[in-house]
Amino acid sequence: KVIALKDLYELLEKVIDRCRDAGNVINHIVLKNS
Repeated sequence: KVIALKDLYELLEKVIDRCRDAGNVINHIVLKNS
């Protein structure tokens, strides 16, 4: 159970990083086009 929780946490961390990256890209595009 502990290992599954650790895997889930790592996966969540990756997802959050991806979302942050996507947000940065969108922000960059919006700023460039404004």
